[in-house]
Amino acid sequence: MAEPQCFDGDQKIPLTRLNAFKQQHLLITELLSELYDIETYAAGFATLNALSFSDALNRF
Repeated sequence: MAEPQCFDGDQKIPLTRLNAFKQQHLLITELLSELYDIETYAAGFATLNALSFSDALNRF
């Protein structure tokens, strides 16, 4: 039995390969989003630490 076909411009791409590509794209997008959140959190935490250190120095 032939694999279902999906048209992408002039090219025929098997539907199962296209779905696999979409799943991989979603996974990569989600991982990049998580990484961005972690970097944002880390940057915020570093800023808070720097402010706390600065406050501690100002108290002496």
